[in-house]
Amino acid sequence: MSTSRMARADFLSAIVFFVLGIYMVFEGLRMPGAGGFIETGGEPGRVPVLVGGVIALFALVLLVRSVRQGGHRRARDGDGMSDADRAQARVGTLRSLLAAVGCSVYAVGLLGAHIGGFSVSYPLATGLFILLFIMGFEWADAPEAGARRWAQLAARAPGLADALAR
Repeated sequence: MSTSRMARADFLSAIVFFVLGIYMVFEGLRMPGAGGFIETGGEPGRVPVLVGGVIALFALVLLVRSVRQGGHRRARDGDGMSDADRAQARVGTLRSLLAAVGCSVYAVGLLGAHIGGFSVSYPLATGLFILLFIMGFEWADAPEAGARRWAQLAARAPGLADALAR
């Protein structure tokens, strides 16, 4: 990814993180005890306010840096991307959407909610999430990675590799 494309990605990411940080601050302020940070027995609003403030601050730093690098300029269709780069960008977008859906389903499992009448337990949601995440995002690299690991095993323990090959 070229510097200008990275600056554009930073610009858009900064906007999203800034909105998220501000949202966390406002929602944290609505929690009991967050207004004055004083409540006997706990202060549930303090953490979202502080974390949201830090996220918003760092998002502003990222935004300023990306604007200095020209990330705020609109991308043009002919910005030097080859067809292979466009195809890779489409695959990346699809993988990002799948990750968002997977994380959302996992979050529902963490809350112990019901999906289609089936109660999703934490161990089941965690195991399924990890399995699907690894399979989905490492599947394309599996043959190459497997061959590399097999070659390493054969170099370190040829007898074991021979026994496993049978």
